[in-house]
Amino acid sequence: MDQPSESSASSTRSFDTSRGPLTYAELSDAIAPHLEALLDEVVRGGFASRPFDEQLVKGFHSAFLLPLLPKMAGSWRTISVQVGNHVPPQPWEVPVRMRTYVDNVNARILGANTFELQVEALAYAEGELLHVHPFDDFNGRATRAVLIELMGRFDIPPVEVAVERGSDAFASYAKALAEYDNGRLQPLIEFWDARLQSAQYEFGSAL
Repeated sequence: MDQPSESSASSTRSFDTSRGPLTYAELSDAIAPHLEALLDEVVRGGFASRPFDEQLVKGFHSAFLLPLLPKMAGSWRTISVQVGNHVPPQPWEVPVRMRTYVDNVNARILGANTFELQVEALAYAEGELLHVHPFDDFNGRATRAVLIELMGRFDIPPVEVAVERGSDAFASYAKALAEYDNGRLQPLIEFWDARLQSAQYEFGSAL
């Protein structure tokens, strides 16, 4: 689940990894087993006792990237980027934005006493993390781990949050993220509603 235009931009790059130069596709294949191991551990509840803070978000990014890109793994973004039409905050803003992010997510966790509020919290957690784009690359994969972790904390059975590029769902997803970048959370809430319904959960049901 890379952000719209993130994969396409990265695909032209060559990465200097611990295994030597790799294209984006080669690096993605090399990352895959590490990411799968991380997500399995998240689903098992291996991080449930940890506070939801910046170190946890960094740790998720580091877990799948450290074996291949140790300098990038778990480090806040050091470069200015553009993701599609969205220009994320400048790199020097990222530490403060991420402190605010985890504070807001924790506040939403505490206040999420209904399923509707849990879905709203998940939508915010996804939209804001991708909006800030805190890492130089591979933000989408880190976001997958964050969302699965939060679903576990809400006792919502984990659903697939990766969206296949080029699909009808991806077009809706990209539009919802663009709306979030323009200050509107509701389209992303609606996308989460559809995401959960597709996994046979009815919005508003007791889980």
